[in-house]
Amino acid sequence: MHHRNTARRAQRALSLVLIAAAVPCAVHAQVQAQFYAPFDGDTTGGRHPDPNQAYPYGHLVCTTTVGDASGFSLDFTSSATQTFLDGACGTNVANTYLQHSFGARFTGSLVAPSAGAYNLAFDSDDGNWLTINNQFVGGNWSIQGGGPGSITAMLNAGANPFVFDYYENTYGGAYARLQLPAGLTPVPPGPPSTSTTPEPSTWVLLGAGLLGVAAARRRARVTTA
Repeated sequence: MHHRNTARRAQRALSLVLIAAAVPCAVHAQVQAQFYAPFDGDTTGGRHPDPNQAYPYGHLVCTTTVGDASGFSLDFTSSATQTFLDGACGTNVANTYLQHSFGARFTGSLVAPSAGAYNLAFDSDDGNWLTINNQFVGGNWSIQGGGPGSITAMLNAGANPFVFDYYENTYGGAYARLQLPAGLTPVPPGPPSTSTTPEPSTWVLLGAGLLGVAAARRRARVTTA
């Protein structure tokens, strides 16, 4: 009887371990901005920067947090954003380098509740270039009045790392925006199709737990024989 109880306890422990492994961990991410100056126009002939390489324009003047896991929206002409930059980067740096021509690289993660296609707010004045999960999803690396405004991207459940390169050619009407939609509703509406195949780590936990149960049962049979 004692060994039967041991086997039952092992089965219950295995169930709890598998339940814990199936619960996704909460993801906390912050969007970082690196601002570069001076920027004297796009000297690459329209070639966008490589997200895996250093930003190609000017020198780094400021690194600061500009958003959270849902993204960010910055209007560099607004007094609120300028006050924020004055505080985050220092008034002298912000007023000297971020009032006119400059570039920026935004890095972080967009955190989606489930896998699927999402409409993202993706826009800037001037140039933009966006990769998510190391895949290009959209961009217009040129002087523009703002665009495209929105874009549809496939996101995984949980954190989706991104790199958003940006430049402002001349001061005036400058902004950069990348955000998940309000409510985080996938497109089209409804639950997306997802794979139910367990992760490799889950298979390892399952195998280890079953081996433990089998061993407990063998010991019970030997004892009662």
